[in-house]
Amino acid sequence: MVSIWLFSGSTAVSDHFIKGMTVSCQTWGYEWATPEMRETMIELKNLGANSISIHPYARIYEDGHIRFRKNRQPNHITTPIEWGKELKIQLMIKPHLAYWGTKFQWRGDINFEYEQEWQSFFRDYSEWIVTLAAIAENSGAQIFCVGTELMNSIKYEKEWRQIISRIREVYKGKLTYAANWDIYNQVPFWDDLDYIGIQAYFPLVDQELPSGEQIIQGWDRVYQEIIPFANTLNKQIIFTEIGYTVSVKAAREPWTSDHSDKVQGEYLQMLCLRIALDKAKEHNQMAGLFLWKWFPETQSFAHYEDYNLQRPEIKNLLREMWND
Repeated sequence: MVSIWLFSGSTAVSDHFIKGMTVSCQTWGYEWATPEMRETMIELKNLGANSISIHPYARIYEDGHIRFRKNRQPNHITTPIEWGKELKIQLMIKPHLAYWGTKFQWRGDINFEYEQEWQSFFRDYSEWIVTLAAIAENSGAQIFCVGTELMNSIKYEKEWRQIISRIREVYKGKLTYAANWDIYNQVPFWDDLDYIGIQAYFPLVDQELPSGEQIIQGWDRVYQEIIPFANTLNKQIIFTEIGYTVSVKAAREPWTSDHSDKVQGEYLQMLCLRIALDKAKEHNQMAGLFLWKWFPETQSFAHYEDYNLQRPEIKNLLREMWND
């Protein structure tokens, strides 16, 4: 396939299927500006990736306040975007709220009892997210995600539409929102965005260690739901995250950590990845996907992550599936 890059201001947007990888960190993101990050981007491009996602953080508190660094040109965000332009790799900026040390168990658990706490949340969140969107525009990031897994907040439709409107004032690239797999059809503001974004941790089977055919059947059921939904909105879907733990439960509960059988877990993770990559290309309504996740190669802890993809056999799989 011939790839065409369309330029609008400082932002280049690729028209081809997104073969993306989330490059993560174990800090607040300084790794994204290191030489190892550039080498990682080169490696991923050689494996066939054409897109990278990074996830800048802000700190969420239980009273709704959000704290973030107000540097207007943060090196850890702008540097990989510049490298992406050099390497012809597009960047998605996908902000995450850091909930560690609070009562919240994950981002989908972020919720507030009092209306003034929600008001604090939206005031601070709007300031943070619009600041990041301006940075993304000025640096040339092609896709910007307005929020990630904030499922208890989507009932505030007016506030979200106001945030999206403010983002549109400073950012000219493509917008999405990363909705969890079980509530993507409840997001009321898809019409204000360019892509339907789904955190695609769909349970595909009922049992451990399923066959490939059972996993395929699970994906067929998923696509029978999400494709008609996308058609009603006349929009394409991006899997803003999709990944599998090294676990015998990977196809049933992709998020569950289970180290009881590493050999079978690695086999099932590989099988799930192969089928997911293959099935996504069957549907024109799919704009692409971002795998979860990768680390700059020199960081040894990457190989102890539940979602570890940096094994030789998975690199070979990506080289095969992404260079066809």
